[in-house]
Amino acid sequence: MKKHFTPFTVLLALWVVFVGVYLWIGRDVPAPGEAVGAERVQGPAPELVYHRPGGAEERLSSLRGRSVVVHFWATWCPACRDELPGLLELAGSGEIAILAVSLDSDWEPVRRFFGGEVPPSVVLAAPGTEPERFGVTGLPESYLVDASGQLRLRFSGPRDWRSAAMQETVINLPAGE
Repeated sequence: MKKHFTPFTVLLALWVVFVGVYLWIGRDVPAPGEAVGAERVQGPAPELVYHRPGGAEERLSSLRGRSVVVHFWATWCPACRDELPGLLELAGSGEIAILAVSLDSDWEPVRRFFGGEVPPSVVLAAPGTEPERFGVTGLPESYLVDASGQLRLRFSGPRDWRSAAMQETVINLPAGE
């Protein structure tokens, strides 16, 4: 039996295709970071003073010219311990600066956590440096600071730093966007 299409069915099919294309083209494109559950923030990054494992004191402002993930964590935080290996892998790529700022009171628990060899991206917040200036309300919490020193994104809670979406977000976000 041969089927014949009526003008109504042809128009209905064209309408369905048109609406589908319209909805696909007009779909919401996620804002930078939205795909990985980040909150947009803005303003200059607060100065952060930190210590390297060898004792050298440094400042976040010394990293201007590079995007930086400032990650607040502690050895006593289970979620922090779970996500930190992925973040340190990202640090090892060399594509973005990572400051994994431990809020532990001294280096001893940090050294124990890493079995004695502390990775170069792990730093200790200097006494008197309040993470609250960044807006930290819990751990783990991370901030993306662009190359011009502006806060761009805030990641509250643990993240999968190995995911393609997360890496795309933190590595390829241009300054001032």
